[in-house]
Amino acid sequence: MKFEITKNCVVTHKSYTVFVQLQDFVDWQERRKLAQNAFPYLSTADREFIISGISPDGWDQIFTEDASDES
Repeated sequence: MKFEITKNCVVTHKSYTVFVQLQDFVDWQERRKLAQNAFPYLSTADREFIISGISPDGWDQIFTEDASDES
């Protein structure tokens, strides 16, 4: 069964959605599996969103800001 994880990115505050298998989410939530083992079918960016709440766009924004701070 597919499970939808939708929440706002902590950086961009925009809604982002990832779909996972329900049992995989339960295994990860209950600390039976690490994210990379529970969700091998997701991209690294989507797994990171589940873990940290930072969407791919959020990471792009963080690194763009970091690059401009170095000048």
